[in-house]
Amino acid sequence: MVAGRTLLEHALAACGGAGTRVVVGPSREDLQDDDLVQVREDPPFGGPVAALAAAMDRVRAPVVLVLACDMPDVASAVQSLLAEPMGEAEAVLAEDDGRVQYLVGLYRRDALERALAATSASGASMRSLLSGLALRTVPVPTGSTGDVDHPEDLRAFRGRARGSTVAEAMLPTPTVLGPAATVADVRTFFQRERVHLAIVADGLGTVLTTLVRDDVAGVDDAVPAVDVGRWRDRWVGPDESVEPVRERMVRDGVRRLVVVDEDRRLLGLLCLKRRLTGFCSSDDVAARRSDEVSARSTA
Repeated sequence: MVAGRTLLEHALAACGGAGTRVVVGPSREDLQDDDLVQVREDPPFGGPVAALAAAMDRVRAPVVLVLACDMPDVASAVQSLLAEPMGEAEAVLAEDDGRVQYLVGLYRRDALERALAATSASGASMRSLLSGLALRTVPVPTGSTGDVDHPEDLRAFRGRARGSTVAEAMLPTPTVLGPAATVADVRTFFQRERVHLAIVADGLGTVLTTLVRDDVAGVDDAVPAVDVGRWRDRWVGPDESVEPVRERMVRDGVRRLVVVDEDRRLLGLLCLKRRLTGFCSSDDVAARRSDEVSARSTA
């Protein structure tokens, strides 16, 4: 188990939005989801190309996500791949700190099928299989494709995951709206660049609710913000280890979390960067504000 899950469970979670997920390997009775298909490569343990050949018989989508199942932090790499258009490429591969990962990539099904038809599946390497395809690489968060094959790999991963806390990564002074804020006030607030979450708090700093843009869609301007906001799943404690929180945010598609103490008093805002590799710092925010002021003064 790594971070409370098996390695396969990490891989399955990373591709949870897929229409069909194909697992290649020995049959497992614990895999019972309706969208899961289990197949066996021929010959058994014949390597990744043999596994791909077995899986492609069950795939119908025009674009296929290929993942190895020994990378516990691969979800953030998948998010980076999905954020980039494929363009004319036949395959888009993860590049982790300069290293290209053939088993973390998006492939056009027809191109992959042609390559497999021209290759002997048993014992072939991924590099040789893909040698004739038009490839493109996408930088992914450093370490996100790191595999766990040995006990020392597991110790290193757990050390990274413990790392720093939410309190060390948060922005300490987020902008808040007062308790009398209306939906109109929230809409005005969301006109600001890079604002993804509105925080409503009372005069003592107790968070009353939070809102995202969808919360106010179709709602009358005069409605109090506290009546349409939501609290559940939008907060985090200051002492949690920040790396598991980042993984959860990437998996859930969340860019902002309110940081509060046990009495729900506001401590800060956890702000996931656009590339999903880390968190915004106070210096980042100050630099953006300086750029905005400069842009306005020259307009």
